[in-house]
Amino acid sequence: MQNNTPLPPQTDTNITKHTRLPKNKKVAKIYLSVLSVLSKLLKELPSSILPEICLVGSVNLYLQGVSIEPKKDLDIGTNYKNIILLSKIFEDITVRLCLNKRGNDYLPFAHLFIKYDGFEIEFFDTKDYGGSYYLKTIKKENMQELKIGKLVIPALSLEKELGVYKKTDKLDKVEILKQHLQKV
Repeated sequence: MQNNTPLPPQTDTNITKHTRLPKNKKVAKIYLSVLSVLSKLLKELPSSILPEICLVGSVNLYLQGVSIEPKKDLDIGTNYKNIILLSKIFEDITVRLCLNKRGNDYLPFAHLFIKYDGFEIEFFDTKDYGGSYYLKTIKKENMQELKIGKLVIPALSLEKELGVYKKTDKLDKVEILKQHLQKV
């Protein structure tokens, strides 16, 4: 993924003053914790990495309005070089670093798992080694910026997420996404 458009600096972490909260208190609590963690994480990342990351998975779906309850995990695509840099930045909170010589359908070339403010965050390599379905879809033209208050989050489009879930036979998410996309 080569996206050279710089994102604005992530400076404001007071999400509540910029965001309309969900009415369900449990969902609102999850929503705020997701935004809080993303805001803090994006502030800690070197600015050189920001154009080279992409949020995917259930939190991405949730932040784009899909009726799904996000888990306390974030999936973020990037590249091998950034994973090495991130493993040094987050050395104290790294759960696992996997540097594979080759990928397969479900294991990209490199993974970094960290525990961050109660969330499990997975950074994975988006270079296509003939493997993961996300690898083939995380490209600049398949991404969009989610703007929530002053927070800007690079994310995979819902249409591309749908394609990934179809290829990986995650039929429950396929149905949820299809229904959502028909409404919008």
